[in-house]
Amino acid sequence: MKRFIFLISCVYFFNQTAFSQQTAIITGYVTGNENAQLELLFDQDNLLDKTFEANVSTQDGHFIFQVPAFKKIGYFHLRVKGDPNNQLSYMLIEPGDSIQIIFDGVNTQFSGKGSEKLKFKWNEDKVRSYGLGRRNQEIGLELYCNFLNAQVNSALRHLEQYKGKISNTAFTILQADCIGYLEYKKMQALVDDFTQEAIDEERKILYRKLITHKSKQLILTEDIFNSLYYILYLSQKTIVEFIIEKEKMEYNQRGIYEKIVNSYASPIQDAVCLQFLRQEIEISELSVDLDWCIRDFIGKTKNGEYKNYINVKYEMTKNLAPGKPAYNFLLQDINGKQVSLTDFRGKLLYVDFWASWCKPCRAEFRKAAPDLKEKLKDFKDIIFLYISMDDNKIAWKKAVKQDKIEGVHLIADNGMEGNLAKYYVVGAIPRYLIIGRDGKIVNNNAKRPSDEVTYYALINSKN
Repeated sequence: MKRFIFLISCVYFFNQTAFSQQTAIITGYVTGNENAQLELLFDQDNLLDKTFEANVSTQDGHFIFQVPAFKKIGYFHLRVKGDPNNQLSYMLIEPGDSIQIIFDGVNTQFSGKGSEKLKFKWNEDKVRSYGLGRRNQEIGLELYCNFLNAQVNSALRHLEQYKGKISNTAFTILQADCIGYLEYKKMQALVDDFTQEAIDEERKILYRKLITHKSKQLILTEDIFNSLYYILYLSQKTIVEFIIEKEKMEYNQRGIYEKIVNSYASPIQDAVCLQFLRQEIEISELSVDLDWCIRDFIGKTKNGEYKNYINVKYEMTKNLAPGKPAYNFLLQDINGKQVSLTDFRGKLLYVDFWASWCKPCRAEFRKAAPDLKEKLKDFKDIIFLYISMDDNKIAWKKAVKQDKIEGVHLIADNGMEGNLAKYYVVGAIPRYLIIGRDGKIVNNNAKRPSDEVTYYALINSKN
Protein backbone atom coordinates (compact mmCIF):
# COMPACT_ATOMS: atom_id res chain seq x y z
CA MET A 1 0.00 0.00 0.00
CA LYS A 2 1.47 3.35 -0.99
CA ARG A 3 1.98 6.04 1.62
CA PHE A 4 0.84 9.57 0.88
CA ILE A 5 1.79 12.69 2.78
CA PHE A 6 -0.37 15.64 1.80
CA LEU A 7 0.52 19.07 3.14
CA ILE A 8 -2.25 21.59 2.64
CA SER A 9 -1.56 25.22 3.45
CA CYS A 10 -3.59 28.27 2.60
CA VAL A 11 -1.67 31.40 1.70
CA TYR A 12 -3.35 34.80 1.79
CA PHE A 13 -3.22 37.42 -0.94
CA PHE A 14 -4.96 40.79 -0.59
CA ASN A 15 -6.01 43.03 -3.47
CA GLN A 16 -6.97 46.66 -3.68
CA THR A 17 -10.72 46.06 -3.28
CA ALA A 18 -12.75 45.93 -0.07
CA PHE A 19 -12.69 42.13 -0.12
CA SER A 20 -9.69 39.87 0.32
CA GLN A 21 -8.89 37.12 -2.16
CA GLN A 22 -7.53 33.92 -0.64
CA THR A 23 -5.90 30.98 -2.35
CA ALA A 24 -4.67 27.59 -1.24
CA ILE A 25 -1.44 25.79 -1.92
CA ILE A 26 -1.62 22.01 -1.70
CA THR A 27 1.67 20.21 -1.61
CA GLY A 28 2.65 16.69 -0.72
CA TYR A 29 4.87 13.73 -1.15
CA VAL A 30 4.14 10.25 -2.51
CA THR A 31 6.42 7.39 -1.56
CA GLY A 32 6.50 4.14 -3.48
CA ASN A 33 5.30 5.77 -6.70
CA GLU A 34 7.66 8.47 -7.91
CA ASN A 35 5.84 8.86 -11.25
CA ALA A 36 2.28 9.03 -9.87
CA GLN A 37 -0.32 11.08 -11.73
CA LEU A 38 -2.43 13.03 -9.25
CA GLU A 39 -5.72 14.82 -9.71
CA LEU A 40 -7.20 17.58 -7.56
CA LEU A 41 -10.84 18.62 -7.71
CA PHE A 42 -12.10 21.57 -5.71
CA ASP A 43 -15.89 21.98 -5.63
CA GLN A 44 -16.79 25.62 -5.08
CA ASP A 45 -20.51 25.09 -5.69
CA ASN A 46 -22.11 21.63 -5.78
CA LEU A 47 -25.36 22.69 -7.42
CA LEU A 48 -23.69 24.61 -10.25
CA ASP A 49 -20.77 22.24 -10.91
CA LYS A 50 -18.26 25.03 -10.26
CA THR A 51 -15.21 22.85 -10.07
CA PHE A 52 -11.53 23.66 -10.28
CA GLU A 53 -9.51 20.74 -11.63
CA ALA A 54 -5.78 20.32 -11.84
CA ASN A 55 -3.45 17.45 -12.70
CA VAL A 56 0.21 17.04 -11.87
CA SER A 57 2.95 14.46 -12.20
CA THR A 58 5.11 13.89 -9.17
CA GLN A 59 8.81 14.67 -9.29
CA ASP A 60 10.70 12.33 -7.01
CA GLY A 61 7.45 11.79 -5.17
CA HIS A 62 6.74 15.50 -4.66
CA PHE A 63 3.78 17.46 -6.03
CA ILE A 64 2.22 20.89 -5.66
CA PHE A 65 -1.23 22.32 -6.46
CA GLN A 66 -2.39 25.90 -6.30
CA VAL A 67 -6.11 26.48 -5.96
CA PRO A 68 -7.38 29.79 -7.40
CA ALA A 69 -8.61 32.42 -4.95
CA PHE A 70 -11.80 31.44 -3.13
CA LYS A 71 -13.90 33.02 -0.40
CA LYS A 72 -16.16 30.31 1.00
CA ILE A 73 -15.97 26.73 2.19
CA GLY A 74 -15.86 23.96 -0.41
CA TYR A 75 -15.02 20.29 -0.89
CA PHE A 76 -11.74 18.97 -2.21
CA HIS A 77 -10.90 15.56 -3.65
CA LEU A 78 -7.36 14.31 -4.11
CA ARG A 79 -6.59 11.02 -5.80
CA VAL A 80 -4.00 9.04 -7.67
CA LYS A 81 -5.26 8.52 -11.21
CA GLY A 82 -6.22 4.97 -12.00
CA ASP A 83 -6.23 3.94 -8.34
CA PRO A 84 -9.66 4.62 -6.78
CA ASN A 85 -8.59 3.00 -3.52
CA ASN A 86 -6.05 5.76 -2.86
CA GLN A 87 -8.00 8.98 -2.55
CA LEU A 88 -9.50 11.56 -0.24
CA SER A 89 -13.04 12.51 -1.21
CA TYR A 90 -15.45 15.26 -0.18
CA MET A 91 -13.18 16.78 2.44
CA LEU A 92 -14.16 20.29 3.54
CA ILE A 93 -11.62 23.04 3.14
CA GLU A 94 -11.94 26.69 4.18
CA PRO A 95 -9.89 29.77 3.36
CA GLY A 96 -7.11 29.92 5.91
CA ASP A 97 -6.72 26.20 6.52
CA SER A 98 -3.22 24.83 6.95
CA ILE A 99 -3.53 21.06 7.13
CA GLN A 100 -1.08 18.20 7.01
CA ILE A 101 -2.37 14.77 6.06
CA ILE A 102 -0.47 11.51 6.33
CA PHE A 103 -2.42 8.96 4.31
CA ASP A 104 -1.39 5.37 3.70
CA GLY A 105 -4.75 4.03 2.55
CA VAL A 106 -5.42 2.38 5.92
CA ASN A 107 -4.40 4.70 8.75
CA THR A 108 -4.74 8.41 8.14
CA GLN A 109 -3.60 11.25 10.38
CA PHE A 110 -4.64 14.89 10.21
CA SER A 111 -3.05 17.86 11.95
CA GLY A 112 -2.85 21.62 11.68
CA LYS A 113 -5.42 24.41 11.44
CA GLY A 114 -8.71 23.17 10.02
CA SER A 115 -7.88 19.49 10.47
CA GLU A 116 -10.64 18.67 12.97
CA LYS A 117 -13.39 18.66 10.34
CA LEU A 118 -11.33 16.23 8.24
CA LYS A 119 -10.85 13.92 11.22
CA PHE A 120 -14.60 13.76 11.70
CA LYS A 121 -15.31 13.13 8.01
CA TRP A 122 -12.66 10.43 7.71
CA ASN A 123 -13.97 8.55 10.74
CA GLU A 124 -17.57 8.75 9.51
CA ASP A 125 -16.51 7.49 6.08
CA LYS A 126 -15.02 4.41 7.73
CA VAL A 127 -18.31 3.77 9.55
CA ARG A 128 -20.30 4.24 6.34
CA SER A 129 -18.11 1.77 4.47
CA TYR A 130 -19.50 -1.04 6.63
CA GLY A 131 -23.09 -2.11 6.12
CA LEU A 132 -24.41 0.98 4.35
CA GLY A 133 -24.82 -0.42 0.87
CA ARG A 134 -28.15 -0.59 -0.88
CA ARG A 135 -30.67 -2.65 1.12
CA ASN A 136 -30.58 -6.40 0.59
CA GLN A 137 -34.16 -7.50 -0.08
CA GLU A 138 -33.78 -10.17 2.60
CA ILE A 139 -33.47 -7.43 5.21
CA GLY A 140 -36.80 -6.00 6.31
CA LEU A 141 -37.49 -2.43 5.17
CA GLU A 142 -38.36 -1.17 8.65
CA LEU A 143 -35.31 -2.86 10.20
CA TYR A 144 -33.01 -1.29 7.58
CA CYS A 145 -34.51 2.19 8.06
CA ASN A 146 -34.24 1.90 11.84
CA PHE A 147 -30.59 1.00 11.36
CA LEU A 148 -30.12 4.17 9.28
CA ASN A 149 -31.90 6.24 11.95
CA ALA A 150 -29.47 4.88 14.53
CA GLN A 151 -26.55 5.77 12.26
CA VAL A 152 -27.85 9.35 11.89
CA ASN A 153 -28.13 9.76 15.66
CA SER A 154 -24.70 8.23 16.21
CA ALA A 155 -23.08 10.54 13.62
CA LEU A 156 -24.72 13.63 15.13
CA ARG A 157 -23.55 12.67 18.64
CA HIS A 158 -20.05 12.18 17.25
CA LEU A 159 -20.20 15.58 15.55
CA GLU A 160 -21.15 17.29 18.83
CA GLN A 161 -17.67 16.44 20.10
CA TYR A 162 -16.25 18.80 17.46
CA LYS A 163 -18.38 21.80 18.42
CA GLY A 164 -16.08 24.71 19.15
CA LYS A 165 -13.20 22.97 17.38
CA ILE A 166 -14.51 23.77 13.90
CA SER A 167 -16.24 26.82 12.43
CA ASN A 168 -20.00 27.20 12.69
CA THR A 169 -20.24 26.95 8.90
CA ALA A 170 -18.31 23.68 8.79
CA PHE A 171 -20.40 22.30 11.67
CA THR A 172 -23.67 23.12 9.86
CA ILE A 173 -22.51 21.57 6.58
CA LEU A 174 -21.22 18.41 8.26
CA GLN A 175 -24.49 18.12 10.17
CA ALA A 176 -26.48 18.52 6.95
CA ASP A 177 -24.24 16.02 5.15
CA CYS A 178 -24.67 13.39 7.87
CA ILE A 179 -28.44 13.72 7.87
CA GLY A 180 -28.71 14.13 4.12
CA TYR A 181 -26.55 11.13 3.23
CA LEU A 182 -28.26 8.66 5.56
CA GLU A 183 -31.77 9.94 4.89
CA TYR A 184 -31.07 9.71 1.15
CA LYS A 185 -30.13 6.04 1.65
CA LYS A 186 -33.49 5.60 3.36
CA MET A 187 -35.29 7.21 0.42
CA GLN A 188 -33.46 4.80 -1.91
CA ALA A 189 -34.69 1.88 0.19
CA LEU A 190 -38.27 3.12 -0.02
CA VAL A 191 -38.07 3.53 -3.79
CA ASP A 192 -36.65 0.00 -4.09
CA ASP A 193 -39.63 -1.27 -2.11
CA PHE A 194 -42.22 0.35 -4.38
CA THR A 195 -43.94 -1.88 -6.94
CA GLN A 196 -46.05 -1.26 -10.01
CA GLU A 197 -49.01 -2.58 -8.06
CA ALA A 198 -51.33 -0.50 -5.89
CA ILE A 199 -49.83 0.63 -2.58
CA ASP A 200 -52.26 -0.40 0.14
CA GLU A 201 -53.09 1.84 3.10
CA GLU A 202 -51.06 -0.26 5.54
CA ARG A 203 -47.97 0.16 3.38
CA LYS A 204 -48.58 3.89 3.04
CA ILE A 205 -48.71 4.22 6.84
CA LEU A 206 -45.38 2.39 7.11
CA TYR A 207 -43.77 4.58 4.41
CA ARG A 208 -44.93 7.80 6.11
CA LYS A 209 -43.62 6.54 9.45
CA LEU A 210 -40.22 5.73 7.96
CA ILE A 211 -39.92 9.11 6.20
CA THR A 212 -40.43 10.95 9.49
CA HIS A 213 -37.31 11.18 11.62
CA LYS A 214 -36.92 13.78 14.32
CA SER A 215 -33.15 14.25 13.85
CA LYS A 216 -33.49 15.69 10.37
CA GLN A 217 -35.14 18.97 11.39
CA LEU A 218 -32.64 21.62 10.33
CA ILE A 219 -32.96 25.36 10.06
CA LEU A 220 -32.63 25.90 6.31
CA THR A 221 -29.87 28.50 6.32
CA GLU A 222 -27.67 29.61 3.43
CA ASP A 223 -25.00 27.15 4.61
CA ILE A 224 -27.32 24.26 3.72
CA PHE A 225 -26.81 25.15 0.04
CA ASN A 226 -23.17 24.09 0.42
CA SER A 227 -24.09 20.63 1.71
CA LEU A 228 -23.35 17.89 -0.77
CA TYR A 229 -26.20 15.62 0.28
CA TYR A 230 -28.96 17.62 1.96
CA ILE A 231 -30.47 19.25 -1.13
CA LEU A 232 -30.23 15.88 -2.91
CA TYR A 233 -32.11 14.32 0.01
CA LEU A 234 -34.87 16.95 -0.07
CA SER A 235 -35.37 16.32 -3.79
CA GLN A 236 -35.55 12.54 -3.34
CA LYS A 237 -37.85 12.90 -0.33
CA THR A 238 -40.32 14.90 -2.41
CA ILE A 239 -40.31 12.17 -5.08
CA VAL A 240 -41.05 9.51 -2.45
CA GLU A 241 -43.84 11.59 -0.88
CA PHE A 242 -45.40 12.18 -4.30
CA ILE A 243 -45.48 8.44 -5.06
CA ILE A 244 -46.94 7.57 -1.65
CA GLU A 245 -49.79 10.03 -2.22
CA LYS A 246 -50.83 8.15 -5.37
CA GLU A 247 -52.82 4.95 -5.46
CA LYS A 248 -50.03 3.14 -7.29
CA MET A 249 -46.40 3.53 -8.33
CA GLU A 250 -46.44 6.58 -10.59
CA TYR A 251 -43.49 8.72 -11.62
CA ASN A 252 -44.76 12.02 -12.99
CA GLN A 253 -42.05 14.63 -13.54
CA ARG A 254 -44.41 17.60 -13.71
CA GLY A 255 -46.32 16.45 -10.63
CA ILE A 256 -43.11 16.05 -8.62
CA TYR A 257 -41.79 19.42 -9.79
CA GLU A 258 -45.03 21.16 -8.79
CA LYS A 259 -44.92 19.43 -5.39
CA ILE A 260 -41.40 20.83 -4.82
CA VAL A 261 -42.67 24.31 -5.73
CA ASN A 262 -45.56 23.95 -3.29
CA SER A 263 -43.45 22.43 -0.49
CA TYR A 264 -40.60 24.93 -0.19
CA ALA A 265 -40.18 28.69 -0.23
CA SER A 266 -37.35 30.41 -2.06
CA PRO A 267 -34.39 30.22 -1.99
CA ILE A 268 -34.59 26.54 -0.90
CA GLN A 269 -37.30 25.99 -3.51
CA ASP A 270 -34.96 27.07 -6.31
CA ALA A 271 -32.15 24.83 -5.01
CA VAL A 272 -34.34 21.72 -4.73
CA CYS A 273 -35.95 22.38 -8.13
CA LEU A 274 -32.50 22.74 -9.69
CA GLN A 275 -31.31 19.48 -8.11
CA PHE A 276 -34.41 17.64 -9.33
CA LEU A 277 -34.16 18.99 -12.87
CA ARG A 278 -30.43 18.32 -13.29
CA GLN A 279 -31.00 14.77 -12.01
CA GLU A 280 -33.85 14.22 -14.49
CA ILE A 281 -31.78 15.60 -17.36
CA GLU A 282 -29.01 13.13 -16.57
CA ILE A 283 -31.17 10.01 -16.17
CA SER A 284 -34.17 10.44 -18.49
CA GLU A 285 -35.19 11.54 -21.95
CA LEU A 286 -36.48 15.04 -22.62
CA SER A 287 -40.18 14.27 -22.24
CA VAL A 288 -43.01 16.75 -22.71
CA ASP A 289 -43.34 17.01 -18.91
CA LEU A 290 -39.62 17.58 -18.34
CA ASP A 291 -39.54 20.17 -21.12
CA TRP A 292 -42.41 22.03 -19.41
CA CYS A 293 -40.70 21.87 -15.99
CA ILE A 294 -37.41 23.24 -17.32
CA ARG A 295 -39.07 26.10 -19.16
CA ASP A 296 -41.21 26.93 -16.11
CA PHE A 297 -38.13 27.01 -13.87
CA ILE A 298 -36.16 29.19 -16.29
CA GLY A 299 -39.08 31.60 -16.49
CA LYS A 300 -39.69 31.87 -12.73
CA THR A 301 -36.37 31.63 -10.91
CA LYS A 302 -34.78 34.90 -9.88
CA ASN A 303 -31.39 33.24 -9.44
CA GLY A 304 -29.42 34.21 -12.56
CA GLU A 305 -26.75 31.55 -12.07
CA TYR A 306 -29.35 28.78 -11.68
CA LYS A 307 -31.18 30.03 -14.77
CA ASN A 308 -28.03 30.07 -16.92
CA TYR A 309 -26.90 26.66 -15.64
CA ILE A 310 -30.16 24.84 -16.36
CA ASN A 311 -30.54 26.64 -19.71
CA VAL A 312 -27.17 25.27 -20.86
CA LYS A 313 -28.15 21.76 -19.71
CA TYR A 314 -31.49 22.16 -21.48
CA GLU A 315 -29.89 23.08 -24.79
CA MET A 316 -27.50 20.13 -24.52
CA THR A 317 -30.39 17.77 -23.80
CA LYS A 318 -32.37 18.97 -26.82
CA ASN A 319 -29.46 17.76 -28.97
CA LEU A 320 -30.00 14.26 -27.57
CA ALA A 321 -33.67 13.91 -28.50
CA PRO A 322 -34.70 10.89 -30.63
CA GLY A 323 -33.86 11.51 -34.28
CA LYS A 324 -30.92 13.82 -33.56
CA PRO A 325 -27.51 12.81 -35.00
CA ALA A 326 -25.37 10.90 -32.51
CA TYR A 327 -21.94 12.23 -31.54
CA ASN A 328 -19.43 11.02 -34.14
CA PHE A 329 -16.74 9.84 -31.77
CA LEU A 330 -13.25 8.58 -32.63
CA LEU A 331 -12.04 6.29 -29.85
CA GLN A 332 -9.43 3.63 -29.29
CA ASP A 333 -10.52 0.00 -29.08
CA ILE A 334 -9.02 -2.65 -26.81
CA ASN A 335 -6.38 -3.50 -29.46
CA GLY A 336 -5.31 0.12 -29.96
CA LYS A 337 -7.22 0.64 -33.22
CA GLN A 338 -9.10 3.92 -33.83
CA VAL A 339 -12.85 3.37 -34.20
CA SER A 340 -15.54 5.91 -35.14
CA LEU A 341 -19.32 5.92 -35.04
CA THR A 342 -19.48 5.83 -38.83
CA ASP A 343 -17.85 2.37 -38.74
CA PHE A 344 -21.18 1.04 -37.43
CA ARG A 345 -23.51 2.55 -40.04
CA GLY A 346 -26.29 0.06 -40.77
CA LYS A 347 -26.03 -1.49 -37.29
CA LEU A 348 -28.21 -0.90 -34.23
CA LEU A 349 -25.99 0.03 -31.28
CA TYR A 350 -26.71 -0.66 -27.64
CA VAL A 351 -24.09 1.55 -25.97
CA ASP A 352 -23.01 0.88 -22.39
CA PHE A 353 -21.02 3.59 -20.54
CA TRP A 354 -19.19 1.88 -17.69
CA ALA A 355 -15.91 1.66 -15.74
CA SER A 356 -13.89 -1.03 -14.01
CA TRP A 357 -14.55 0.59 -10.60
CA CYS A 358 -18.35 0.73 -11.10
CA LYS A 359 -19.90 -2.21 -9.19
CA PRO A 360 -23.46 -1.80 -10.62
CA CYS A 361 -21.98 -1.73 -14.14
CA ARG A 362 -20.11 -4.96 -13.65
CA ALA A 363 -23.02 -6.65 -11.90
CA GLU A 364 -24.97 -6.28 -15.18
CA PHE A 365 -22.13 -7.97 -17.12
CA ARG A 366 -22.16 -11.15 -15.10
CA LYS A 367 -25.76 -12.21 -15.52
CA ALA A 368 -28.11 -9.80 -17.28
CA ALA A 369 -25.96 -8.91 -20.31
CA PRO A 370 -25.21 -12.55 -21.29
CA ASP A 371 -28.92 -13.40 -20.96
CA LEU A 372 -29.92 -10.46 -23.15
CA LYS A 373 -27.33 -11.39 -25.78
CA GLU A 374 -28.64 -14.95 -25.85
CA LYS A 375 -32.16 -13.67 -26.54
CA LEU A 376 -30.82 -11.46 -29.34
CA LYS A 377 -28.46 -13.99 -30.94
CA ASP A 378 -30.52 -14.15 -34.15
CA PHE A 379 -30.43 -10.36 -34.61
CA LYS A 380 -27.05 -10.06 -36.30
CA ASP A 381 -27.24 -6.29 -36.81
CA ILE A 382 -27.49 -5.47 -33.08
CA ILE A 383 -24.10 -4.54 -31.65
CA PHE A 384 -23.20 -4.27 -27.96
CA LEU A 385 -20.80 -1.33 -27.73
CA TYR A 386 -18.99 -0.88 -24.42
CA ILE A 387 -17.38 2.51 -23.77
CA SER A 388 -15.20 2.60 -20.67
CA MET A 389 -14.90 5.77 -18.57
CA ASP A 390 -11.70 4.45 -16.97
CA ASP A 391 -8.58 6.58 -16.56
CA ASN A 392 -6.49 3.43 -16.32
CA LYS A 393 -6.29 1.28 -19.45
CA ILE A 394 -4.79 -1.64 -17.55
CA ALA A 395 -7.74 -1.71 -15.13
CA TRP A 396 -10.12 -1.47 -18.12
CA LYS A 397 -8.59 -4.41 -19.97
CA LYS A 398 -8.37 -6.47 -16.79
CA ALA A 399 -12.09 -5.97 -16.07
CA VAL A 400 -13.04 -6.93 -19.64
CA LYS A 401 -11.07 -10.16 -19.27
CA GLN A 402 -12.33 -10.94 -15.76
CA ASP A 403 -16.01 -10.45 -16.61
CA LYS A 404 -15.70 -12.07 -20.06
CA ILE A 405 -17.59 -9.22 -21.68
CA GLU A 406 -18.39 -9.99 -25.29
CA GLY A 407 -18.86 -7.04 -27.63
CA VAL A 408 -16.97 -4.07 -29.04
CA HIS A 409 -14.78 -2.34 -26.44
CA LEU A 410 -13.71 1.32 -26.62
CA ILE A 411 -12.27 3.68 -24.04
CA ALA A 412 -13.32 7.34 -23.76
CA ASP A 413 -10.68 10.04 -23.82
CA ASN A 414 -10.48 11.71 -20.37
CA GLY A 415 -13.21 9.49 -18.94
CA MET A 416 -16.11 11.25 -17.24
CA GLU A 417 -14.52 14.62 -17.96
CA GLY A 418 -14.07 14.05 -21.70
CA ASN A 419 -16.01 15.45 -24.65
CA LEU A 420 -18.01 12.27 -25.16
CA ALA A 421 -19.29 12.23 -21.56
CA LYS A 422 -20.10 15.93 -21.72
CA TYR A 423 -21.97 15.63 -25.02
CA TYR A 424 -24.17 12.82 -23.69
CA VAL A 425 -24.45 14.46 -20.23
CA VAL A 426 -23.05 11.33 -18.55
CA GLY A 427 -23.15 12.38 -14.91
CA ALA A 428 -23.33 8.84 -13.52
CA ILE A 429 -22.78 5.28 -14.67
CA PRO A 430 -23.97 2.79 -15.72
CA ARG A 431 -25.67 4.69 -18.52
CA TYR A 432 -27.15 3.19 -21.68
CA LEU A 433 -27.86 4.59 -25.12
CA ILE A 434 -29.44 3.21 -28.29
CA ILE A 435 -28.18 4.55 -31.63
CA GLY A 436 -30.06 3.63 -34.78
CA ARG A 437 -28.81 2.12 -38.00
CA ASP A 438 -28.90 5.60 -39.54
CA GLY A 439 -26.49 7.01 -36.90
CA LYS A 440 -29.25 8.91 -35.10
CA ILE A 441 -30.28 8.70 -31.46
CA VAL A 442 -33.11 6.30 -30.65
CA ASN A 443 -32.97 6.57 -26.85
CA ASN A 444 -30.47 8.64 -24.89
CA ASN A 445 -31.39 6.98 -21.59
CA ALA A 446 -32.11 3.35 -22.37
CA LYS A 447 -32.82 0.76 -19.68
CA ARG A 448 -30.28 -1.68 -18.26
CA PRO A 449 -29.79 -5.19 -19.69
CA SER A 450 -31.57 -6.56 -16.60
CA ASP A 451 -34.77 -4.68 -17.49
CA GLU A 452 -36.99 -6.71 -19.84
CA VAL A 453 -37.99 -3.45 -21.56
CA THR A 454 -34.51 -3.35 -23.13
CA TYR A 455 -35.09 -6.48 -25.22
CA TYR A 456 -38.28 -5.10 -26.74
CA ALA A 457 -36.76 -1.66 -27.27
CA LEU A 458 -33.98 -3.23 -29.34
CA ILE A 459 -36.01 -5.67 -31.43
CA ASN A 460 -38.73 -3.12 -32.13
CA SER A 461 -36.40 -0.33 -33.19
CA LYS A 462 -37.18 0.66 -36.77
CA ASN A 463 -34.17 2.93 -37.26
